Amino acid sequence: MPRGYFAISAVSTYSADGPFRNGEFADLDHVPGEARTMRTTLAGLGLVELFREETDLTHRDLADRLTLWAQEHDPEAEGQEPATLVLYCTGHGGPFPGIGWRLVPAEPNRERPRNWIEPIDLLTPVLAAGTNVAQVVLVLDACFAGDGAREALAESFDMSLETGATTGVWVLASARRTDEAAQLAFATAFTAALHAAARANPRDEYLDPSTTTDAAAKLMRGPQPEQVPWVAAGYQAGGCRALPNPRYMPATVPDWIERRWSAPARGVTGPDEGGWYFTGRDAVLRRLVRHLTGGPADPPVLLLTGARGTGRTAVLARLLTTATQELRDAMPVVARQGYLPETDLAVVGFDVAGLTVAQAATELARRLDLPAGTATELVGRVAALGHRPAVLVDNLDRAADPAALTGQLLLPLAGTGTVRLVVVPDADPAAFEGVERVAVAADDEASVVARYVLLRLEYGLTAAGATARREVTRVATELADTCLGSFSAAATAVDTLLREVRRAGRPLRAAHEAADLAANRVLEASCRSAMTPVAAGAAGRHADHLVECLAAACAYSVEGWLPESIWAGVARRASGTPCSGEEVGDLATRASAFLAQRRGDQGERAWRPRFAARAVDLSATGDRFVRDLVDAARDRYGAGWDGVHPGLAAILLGAAAQAHGRYADLLDDANLLLAAPPAEVTRSLRAVRGRPDGQRRVATWAGVPVRADRPDRAFLLGLLARRYGLDRLAATAGAAGGPGTPQCRWAVRVAAAGHRAPVTRMALAGPAGAYLVTAHDDGTVAWWDGTSGAPVPQWPPVAGDGAPVTGVSAALTVAGLVTVAVRADRDVRCWGPAAHEPPRTLGPATVAVTHPSGLVACVDGQAVRVVDVVAGSAVRHCALPAEIVAADLAGVAEEPVLWLVDIGGRSWRWNLSAAGGRQPSPVGPGSAPLLLAAARDGGACVVVGTDGGLNLPAGGRTVPRRQRTGAVRCVAVDERWVVVGGGSDARSGWIELHDATRPGPGDRWPLDAAPVGSGLAGGTLVVATPDGLAAVALTTANEADGDPTGEVDPT
Repeated sequence: MPRGYFAISAVSTYSADGPFRNGEFADLDHVPGEARTMRTTLAGLGLVELFREETDLTHRDLADRLTLWAQEHDPEAEGQEPATLVLYCTGHGGPFPGIGWRLVPAEPNRERPRNWIEPIDLLTPVLAAGTNVAQVVLVLDACFAGDGAREALAESFDMSLETGATTGVWVLASARRTDEAAQLAFATAFTAALHAAARANPRDEYLDPSTTTDAAAKLMRGPQPEQVPWVAAGYQAGGCRALPNPRYMPATVPDWIERRWSAPARGVTGPDEGGWYFTGRDAVLRRLVRHLTGGPADPPVLLLTGARGTGRTAVLARLLTTATQELRDAMPVVARQGYLPETDLAVVGFDVAGLTVAQAATELARRLDLPAGTATELVGRVAALGHRPAVLVDNLDRAADPAALTGQLLLPLAGTGTVRLVVVPDADPAAFEGVERVAVAADDEASVVARYVLLRLEYGLTAAGATARREVTRVATELADTCLGSFSAAATAVDTLLREVRRAGRPLRAAHEAADLAANRVLEASCRSAMTPVAAGAAGRHADHLVECLAAACAYSVEGWLPESIWAGVARRASGTPCSGEEVGDLATRASAFLAQRRGDQGERAWRPRFAARAVDLSATGDRFVRDLVDAARDRYGAGWDGVHPGLAAILLGAAAQAHGRYADLLDDANLLLAAPPAEVTRSLRAVRGRPDGQRRVATWAGVPVRADRPDRAFLLGLLARRYGLDRLAATAGAAGGPGTPQCRWAVRVAAAGHRAPVTRMALAGPAGAYLVTAHDDGTVAWWDGTSGAPVPQWPPVAGDGAPVTGVSAALTVAGLVTVAVRADRDVRCWGPAAHEPPRTLGPATVAVTHPSGLVACVDGQAVRVVDVVAGSAVRHCALPAEIVAADLAGVAEEPVLWLVDIGGRSWRWNLSAAGGRQPSPVGPGSAPLLLAAARDGGACVVVGTDGGLNLPAGGRTVPRRQRTGAVRCVAVDERWVVVGGGSDARSGWIELHDATRPGPGDRWPLDAAPVGSGLAGGTLVVATPDGLAAVALTTANEADGDPTGEVDPT
């Protein structure tokens, strides 16, 4: 590559003084800015500025300096190829009659125009024979420069014929012969065109001046359409080589860099691979150079700390390959980006990996050109040196004996006061006290790694035309995120991606996946290395097991975190070597660049890889790993999983979903499900949807609220598990809620029995709730076994005719089951007591209720009719002063009692036995009523007001409630319990249990939907929701503890 130079002349101020009258020329305020722009641009091409100490050269000054330079320039002494030269001249210029185009001097009236500088004056010194300048590009940035360019090219051609020079000449004019030139217009456009050409053509070693000038002309069309630049060029085979492409990446491998440092210095993975991709680390390099050039009072040692893979070796290699001007000049332009030392450094570097103290002393002596000897002898010889060498020491922790090397060689060298040391350890050695430390942090390097990945992919994919730039940018960003600030991982990932695309011809997406996998393997290996210190306990000697355990465990769940105690337990089982959680935590802290930590509620630290964990190959290892994990977890937390870390619960559930069903019993452990993050439970259950019970598990969990107390979630989990036939899960859920949590005895889905329409009403019949009757949205009436929830064979469902059912009631008489249903058209249908008989019509009513005696009370407005459906006769009738809104029949068969409540809130009690009165008796006033239910013995009833209040008319008191939110939809009462149920919509509901044996408000428990009916029988609550039926055993916390209290009459 020829050595390239540039020089600039610029005239911005003009004086009118002088004996000649050549006119007045206005000052050009922006010419200095033009000169700065072009100086920065040309230097960015890798060109060396001539006369850089003189930044205000006039055109005459430039011509004079070029003459001297051409005379002194001795290319043979430099041993380089012929040079190239770019000249940029800006200021006033123009054609003058009889003499041609001239550049106007700063004092135009001091000399005749004929003596002003013409363009050929600038070219003459380099066109003379023997200058060995192969090519020159002259840029004239002035008005009417087209004339000057044309004249310069013609005169240079004539001169070449005279001198025999073979120099190629290109003259760029910022304006045509008829165009004025606006300040900054051409310099700005030409700079932008150069940058665009470099980015668009990274495979071209040089930028073509003609193409670049044409691109600049296009950029100027908008802001300066009347100014058009153009090029006058002399032909030369091979094209112009005066404008190096700063983005050009040479494919050749430099032979002037020591092989050990070649790859890291250039940002590639192997010394035989071409390319220069070292990126960033400017701040770290400045700190190192400042340390190496420090004075005797400064600390002699600097520790370059950081995680493995963050590029510390590359920083040392970069420093070694840019230490002198000769080395910097040998680098291609693309490699000179970023920080470069401004002075020459006397620096040597050596890698002490695997070396003993004696070997390290011998190697360092060789590099310092000193006689070989012992470490002590070497220290003495270094102390006697007349200069202060700098020594870069890599891989201290990988030396044969790091402590001995530090104590016997490095610290004595530092104590001589003549050596500056930069040492790269894996861990911060305690032996180095009072030294300077510079950390290369992975988080800080993440953005640099992103630039590195993008740079390599731009050259590897975009430059070859394989992929659109936008897609390359996206892939580079994602790949850099994967690498966690590790240059080792980034280099391997990029190599893998490019190999897959170029050689294997795989699509970019597949290549990206392979690159991600390769990066994560490097990160995992780096993590192992970081957790394997030279001097370590049992845990450190088995770092492979530790990292494998952690990576495999967390591969089961993206929310997985492995607590230290469990991590140690699994590793202990896997390796057979005892280690404690504290030891494991200490080693994990060493690898914090690759591992993330989080503390649980109990304060214990838990860990997971920052890199993508790989799942254990169960086909190869069986279920050993999962078994060890589960055993360690159960030993730590017990069967109740008390205090289990949520991250561990997520891991266990993930393993249960993936371990070929061997640990599916974990999915039946309600304590574990409730301790795990809900989203992780959902993810794990979705993974088993293909199993026979998988869909039912998903449906069960979908009804469990995410934000609720543990007893509430446990109760609903047990109810739904029963409903979907997951009896093992339901059994563990009952215990998971703790004392006092109601236990679900059975639950069914009505859809499983063939009923597609949702339930709208429910009634309970029999002293122990032997039968259930449901009405459905399509008018269907169905009968169920109250002890199991199964359909009753002798009472098959009766399909409706579309008319909605507004109420249903049932009673088990001595003759059989009697059921009545009230339709929206006020028609009352009655079935029984014999099965398989068509229903009878009992006349119009808005409310109808049944009794074990065979009586049915039909309410229509203010009127009440009581009929005996077994005997087939009317019994009694009456009318109340106000409209009746609710009724219920209760009491034993020999003494039926009808409870009524009117629209004004007054309750009425009517004893329908032979000894009873002929009319209902008022019991007491109340609030506006909504619902009514009577206890089975007939002695009490409860009225639900529209305000949500619970009134006991017989006792003249109310039942306290904690909250009245949500509409009440059903109510039930017996000798001990008052139960109300409600909810705001079909997807969420609740039941509220009020125990008369306990003072104060009752407990509210969640349901998966608002209930539509409820009933009490023998300490069991039966509740209906639109999708199902459930029976719940009612207990209190005291009873669960074995200390039941006495019963209290709720009246």
